[in-house]
Amino acid sequence: LCQEFPDVFAWSYEDLKGFNPNLAQHTIELDPNTKPVRQKQRPVNPHMEPLMRKELDKLIESRIIFPIKHSSWVANLVPVRKKSGEIRLCVDFRDLNRASLKDHYPLPSMEQILQVVAGSERFSLLDGYSGFNQIMVKEEDQFKTAFTTKWGTYAYKKMPFGLSNAGATFQRAMDMAFKGLINKIVLIYLDDITVFSKNAADHFFHLRQVFQRCRKFGVSLNPKKCIFLAHEGKLLGHIVSKEGLAIDPERVEAIRALPLPSHKKALQSFLGRINFVRRFVPDFAALVKPITKMLRKSMAFKWTAEGKESFEAIKEAISQAPTLINPDFSKDFILYAFGGDDTISAILVQQNKDNDEQPIAFFSQSLDDCEVRYSFIEKHVLAVIRSLKKFKHLVSNNKVQLLVSHAGVKDFLLNKDLNEKRAGWITRVMEYDIEIKITKLVRGKGLCEQLASKQPDNPEDEEDVVLLLQDDQKQENDDVSTPCWTQNMIHFLQTGMCPPEMSKAKRRYFRLQAVPYVLVDGVLFKKDINGVLLRCIGTGQVERILHEFHDGEAGGHFTPRVTALKIMKAGYYWPTVFNDCYSWVKKCKKCAFFTGKGRLAALPLRPISVDHPFMQWGLDFIGVINPNSSQGHKWILTATDYFTKWTEAVALKEASESNILDFYEEIATRFGVPATIISDNALAFIGSKITEWAVKNGIYLSTSSNYYPQ
Repeated sequence: LCQEFPDVFAWSYEDLKGFNPNLAQHTIELDPNTKPVRQKQRPVNPHMEPLMRKELDKLIESRIIFPIKHSSWVANLVPVRKKSGEIRLCVDFRDLNRASLKDHYPLPSMEQILQVVAGSERFSLLDGYSGFNQIMVKEEDQFKTAFTTKWGTYAYKKMPFGLSNAGATFQRAMDMAFKGLINKIVLIYLDDITVFSKNAADHFFHLRQVFQRCRKFGVSLNPKKCIFLAHEGKLLGHIVSKEGLAIDPERVEAIRALPLPSHKKALQSFLGRINFVRRFVPDFAALVKPITKMLRKSMAFKWTAEGKESFEAIKEAISQAPTLINPDFSKDFILYAFGGDDTISAILVQQNKDNDEQPIAFFSQSLDDCEVRYSFIEKHVLAVIRSLKKFKHLVSNNKVQLLVSHAGVKDFLLNKDLNEKRAGWITRVMEYDIEIKITKLVRGKGLCEQLASKQPDNPEDEEDVVLLLQDDQKQENDDVSTPCWTQNMIHFLQTGMCPPEMSKAKRRYFRLQAVPYVLVDGVLFKKDINGVLLRCIGTGQVERILHEFHDGEAGGHFTPRVTALKIMKAGYYWPTVFNDCYSWVKKCKKCAFFTGKGRLAALPLRPISVDHPFMQWGLDFIGVINPNSSQGHKWILTATDYFTKWTEAVALKEASESNILDFYEEIATRFGVPATIISDNALAFIGSKITEWAVKNGIYLSTSSNYYPQ
């Protein structure tokens, strides 16, 4: 086939035929108010001059550039050394680009290109030879591309790299040349041409069609960079194959080799590199959360143990990223959505021939300060809405089975009693064909982590969806030795045999007792009355869990029964959980000190009587406001008239005495001097300047009682 079409390949600049001028020419339209710029010639390293001269001669012989005497636009030549030791001649077109009117012709979505190609049986990856140089610059615009050298001034006949609209011109030309074939057998991203076939038998026919278009429109290919009849290949920084889409191993190794960033710019660069592959990583936003916090202006750049752990965890997650399959639009999609404390995540999957679920893409996003305060159900619904929007280009015309871990999410989306907020959210979901299902729960693991890993052999376990709990992964790793109380149960579930030392009556009772217990990946779980699997905890971990759920951040010094129910709701179980909670609470010093103490009845409220408007004002601060306003304001100082309830407010950068005094005077000039001003005991309200001003104007300063303001 290549011998049949030898004219579509270029081995050097001399072989370039160039695009048919009727198909494409590059024009440079300038802002009429811009004045031409002639850059002064910059010095060049003498060792580079022979290489520059050699490259210039090649371009002149190939009729890509030509000498020019007069030009109002002149730029500088910038030689860039290649890995091979040769140089590439670039031109500093920044002044010309600033003056150019922008061409907004879009480049194809890399994500969509990769999804279309992945899953094909055969690929041919073709590369254009010096792609941009194949398009002519319109004759009247050629002088604008002039550049200066020590050997004279030259301009481009053919489109050079570096012009702001060059990419748009080239993409438009390629789209026109391969019109009718794009997304069917070929995909174009600038000079990267990917020919794909769902079966090998059709691939030669598809290649012939592409070569015919190249010949017709003058597109030249680089034979040294073309790959034919590949089962898999590298495309746009990814590996595409029949199995699906994977991260390029070279990119993975490059990320793994990155050192710990030493300053914020280096950290931003690292985040930019890993963001390129976030769709492969389950719960990406939660993994990088400790790192992204370090970029806040209010925080000093300092690596904490949590940040270092996050840095290594994200690199490890990228190295273990799964292969994403190509979506099959003849099948239904399955969407798992989950809302965490400060992030939301989702995974889009489809079932293969063996009914195993395979990931198509992962989604995750950090919540802002407002969204963090949403309820548990609202965060899950938000995860559904955002993930459907993210995957809209895939699921908009297909049925989606939406799997959520809580019945409240289904009630939220199907409830006919709508308030304004609920109605707005449900409207965004109505455009999709979704079927909501409630999944079984296995608590103590991460949603996306389970779905990304290999599916269990037991088909009943394939429906299990999991919730993320603090430190669970660490607990799993710590639980190397099997807890004593579970040994007999695990042995029975594995072998079906009771311990030999048990009596006949005890064996019968033991078999009944074992009914709700199951093994998942070698870990013992107990199924509660709702079908939720609770992880069985060993004796060595009981004290830690009791502390966490009664005394720790997750606790609140609740009663023994409430503490036990909280533990089981979080997904943990052991036979003596209620008795252990009773003993733990009984020994709790804070509970012993505060619980059951007699308290004096609250004094009756005494209303403050005011005779006329603006006689008595109450002042207070709101703040510190985080994040600050765009102008740096951190506080809001408010004043309320006790008679009319009229309120005044002012935004302040500092809660200083002078700012408060200015606010007092502003109120006095508009509403008259008050008789009384009431505030708390903040130093700014009772400073010497304010006290002096109050005495001078006959104002009584009243402050609330310390610790018990009423």
